[in-house]
Amino acid sequence: YRLSKKKIVLNSESITVEIRDRFKSEVIISSQKMGRYLDYSIDYDDGTIFFKAPLLSRDENSNPIFIVITYETLDSGESAYNYGGRGALRPFGEGFELGATHVHEGAQGGEANLYGADAALKLTDKTTVKVEAAQTSSGRYGVETSGGAYVAELLHRSEKLEGKAYLREQEGSFGLGQQRGSEVGTKKMGFDAAYKLDVPVTLKGQAYRQSNLTTDALRDLAEAELRYSQSSYNLGAGVRHAKDLFA
Repeated sequence: YRLSKKKIVLNSESITVEIRDRFKSEVIISSQKMGRYLDYSIDYDDGTIFFKAPLLSRDENSNPIFIVITYETLDSGESAYNYGGRGALRPFGEGFELGATHVHEGAQGGEANLYGADAALKLTDKTTVKVEAAQTSSGRYGVETSGGAYVAELLHRSEKLEGKAYLREQEGSFGLGQQRGSEVGTKKMGFDAAYKLDVPVTLKGQAYRQSNLTTDALRDLAEAELRYSQSSYNLGAGVRHAKDLFA
C-alpha cells in the first residue's frame, strides 16, 4: 500500500483495521490496532507499507473492511500551523451541556476552518437528546469550498429497553479531508431498539432510510431479530428487508 506522502516521520504511523456495518457504514463493529514488524513493515522514505498477511475486503458477514492510517511527514514544503479546541458549558447543572468547537488547518495552497456547536439535554435519567452541527470552509489553490453537517439523536436506556432514533446529514463538500468516503454526501434517518423480555429473550429491531445527496439514490432497510440466551448457548431468528433505488 502506497501512502500519499513520502519522508514519513519515524515511528509516527498508526495503522488500524476497521470492520464497519455493511448497512450503516458509520457504525464500527470492530477495530484492531496493527503492530509494526508483527503485522506489517514500512518504508519511511518511500511511504510504502507491506502487510505480512493479506487483508480481505469484507468479513464473513459481508461487512466492509477498512485500513485507517495516520502519520506525520517531514515534507518542509507543507509546513503550517494546525490548531483547534473545544469548550463546554453547563449553565443549569449536569442535565444540560452546550459546547463549541473550532479547528484551523494550515496546508500548502490554502487554509481550512471548521466551526461547530453541540448540545446535550437529559430529559430524564434514562432519556437524552443530543444535537451537533458544523460548518467547514477551505480555500485551496484558489478554489473555495464550504459545506455543512448535522446530527440529532434521541437516546433511551433503561433496564429493559435500549434504543436510539437519529437524523444525520453530511454534505459532499463538508470536512477537512478526514471523512469516510462512504459518508460523504449522505442523509440518514432511522431508529435502533432492543427490548428484554422477562424470560432470557431479547427482541431487537431497526429501520432506516439513507439517501445520496448527489445521485438521489435511496436505501430502505428494516429488520427484526428474536434472540434466546443461556450461559452455554444462544439461539436467534430474524428477518431483514433491504431495498435500493438508484437514479
